[in-house]
Amino acid sequence: MPESQGMAVDRPRYPQRMRGGINEQMDDELRRLLDDLDAFAELDQDSRADCLLRTQWIASAECDSISELLESLEAHAPDVDELAAVQLLDAVLSQLATRFRGAEHQLTSAIRHKICTLYSTLGEDSRVRHHLLSALTAAATEEDLHKFAELIVTDPPSDATHAAIPFFPLLNRQRPLKVSAILPRILDGIQHPQAAAPILDLANFAAREGLTEIHPARDRRTELEKLLGALTERLGRLEEHPEEMADSFTQLRNMVSDSVSLTVSLCDALSLIGNPESTPKLFQALELGHRRVRVEAAFALSKLGEQAGTSALIELAEEAPVRLRVLAYADELGLLDDIPTEHQTEAARAEAELVSYLAGPTQMGMAPNECELVDHRVQFWPGEEEATDCFLFRYSYELPQGSYSNIGIAGPLAFSLTADLGDLSPDSIYAAYAGWQAKHDEIYEINFDRLDARQLQQAQRFIEVLNAEGYQDIQPFRLGWFFGEQALLAVASRDGVQGSVVADNNGVYWHAAGGQRRPLGPDEAYYIYKGRKLLRSFNPA
Repeated sequence: MPESQGMAVDRPRYPQRMRGGINEQMDDELRRLLDDLDAFAELDQDSRADCLLRTQWIASAECDSISELLESLEAHAPDVDELAAVQLLDAVLSQLATRFRGAEHQLTSAIRHKICTLYSTLGEDSRVRHHLLSALTAAATEEDLHKFAELIVTDPPSDATHAAIPFFPLLNRQRPLKVSAILPRILDGIQHPQAAAPILDLANFAAREGLTEIHPARDRRTELEKLLGALTERLGRLEEHPEEMADSFTQLRNMVSDSVSLTVSLCDALSLIGNPESTPKLFQALELGHRRVRVEAAFALSKLGEQAGTSALIELAEEAPVRLRVLAYADELGLLDDIPTEHQTEAARAEAELVSYLAGPTQMGMAPNECELVDHRVQFWPGEEEATDCFLFRYSYELPQGSYSNIGIAGPLAFSLTADLGDLSPDSIYAAYAGWQAKHDEIYEINFDRLDARQLQQAQRFIEVLNAEGYQDIQPFRLGWFFGEQALLAVASRDGVQGSVVADNNGVYWHAAGGQRRPLGPDEAYYIYKGRKLLRSFNPA
């Protein structure tokens, strides 16, 4: 088969390493997977995507195939520097973790041993081996959890995010946790900074859910207080002298994020342990500028009976980035009546949703300098059974490289597109977000270069309509289907203005590109097209 179709090339990258241990009876899927690992680095993007899809068989594979897969990977795993092969290995191990979710797919003793062996073989520099820990916590028998705890204590993933992922299945109220298999042993892993936060979160979960008579870390209270004090000092230095602590904004953000995550877990743990001797360290945390840390310290102090913590918590409701958390904590403490009503309205909560989204690590990473309400209406929204409060907010940032602003949505979802929506009407902005969110089997598009002969004829008909309407420089982009109706999406010019255009059997819909820095593109134009159709069908005049 040709290289472009994703099979092994004539000269595989690892001919000896990847084929050395395969017997003649190996499943076809497994044989092909190892061929894919051979060839992956030399394939084009589409062929790589096909390889990634082919890993799905692992999620339902028989134990014999899983066992042989683990043996093959343990003997021939790609080096961490082979970035392309590691990408495929990431998909393989992710599917492996999925395979063992549910009691019907428990690990055998042999497979458990091979998982642990492969984990060690991949080594501390591996960016994918955390999936093997997830396989242990997904299966979650007593022996699985015992092995998981030992690996976390002795050899945790080096990245904090990766270290946290395997803990997620354990923090599930619908699934009984075998506490004795994992606690208190896993608390010894607090010595590893990248694993300390999820370990404490697990201990806090066990205490909060009544799975243990006392907090599992109660005897470590002094150690936790010292750790909180050290983190408070570190965060204080990061706030006052960031240039001395980090070489780049990204490094600074990661340092703050990791420190805050552990500080939050420590505040929670000390509040659950409930010893008043912890209050001095909590007061130190309350003095920091970071809103999330202040909220957690205030909540912990309030639970320990400190009025200063209660007062600080009430004041923090004014801060949109932490408002929802403050309201939840105030409700738990019976303090909602003390929170000003203007911070509890639907608009205030919607603003908090959007600001929290924008401040997330995958978005801007910080709260906007300003956020103001642009529009509010109650309407039926795709995916919602009842009429929903929908809000648009204009937000802005003052950054070293200049100002940045846009209009985001809250209510049915908290989200903001990258393209500048500032010049659009509220109707068009709502449509853009509704179209972006729309997911349905009968709403789909095909790129123009992938159309078959019949589809090309249909697209050509719309191109002729655009020519007749005076559009120039037409570059077809996609052909779309909307509940049986067809539409062509293209970029074009009209009267010398660049933009995007959608043509269907009912007409032509034009959108000028707009601002030069973040202009509206064909995707946004098609979002608006789909969204208008959806919103009009759900909200007839």
